[in-house]
Amino acid sequence: MQLAAALCLAGSHNVALFVDDAPQLWRRDINGTPIQPPQVLRQRVAEIDQVLLAIPLLSRSRRRRIVDELQELGLPLLQVPSVEEITSGRTRIDALRSVAIEELLGRDAVPPGPGLLGPGITASCVCVTGAGGSIGAELCRQFLRLALRHLLLLERSEPSLYAIHQELLALLPPTTQLTAVLGSAADGALVERVLGDHGVQVLFHAAASGVPWSGVTRGDQPRLRRG
Repeated sequence: MQLAAALCLAGSHNVALFVDDAPQLWRRDINGTPIQPPQVLRQRVAEIDQVLLAIPLLSRSRRRRIVDELQELGLPLLQVPSVEEITSGRTRIDALRSVAIEELLGRDAVPPGPGLLGPGITASCVCVTGAGGSIGAELCRQFLRLALRHLLLLERSEPSLYAIHQELLALLPPTTQLTAVLGSAADGALVERVLGDHGVQVLFHAAASGVPWSGVTRGDQPRLRRG
């Protein structure tokens, strides 16, 4: 409720519905906005641009299940800061951020090995599908450290694409070109056009959708790596 009120005041989002797994709350509403069960998201996925996770106190395993379910639907996810960050005054409840990869792991994060990743990325043209998702966005952040020539962001969600594009622009080395492409990785014609127009050499598929690209017949097909 606090998050919805802050977003309404800021005028930055239109809250379409609240989702909760407590049956006693279903069929109720908050200031006219309905509270509905989680399965409704699957029915209304075409109407939703973004899901905001407003549960600051959430176990890592539960957070991982929610992220997995939303990625399966292709819905981008942002979360509110922790309770400690809010109550200490360091940030506001509407300071939304992506779910960090470290928060989803069942172990400590292992730093990437430049010797394994770097040789295929440095000075190359790389495309990341699902660039606005948690995995795709983290791949893009890592790639900017590897002196690649051109990074293409392919993302179906316009808000998520805008967010990661703005974040990467602030980190962009002068020798790297950054291009944002709005569209679905399941659109074979779009993918083929992007690969051909930009001379993509390495493609990282981090989108939740499948890869129906059997029609891509270019002789110089890029190497495909799943994120």
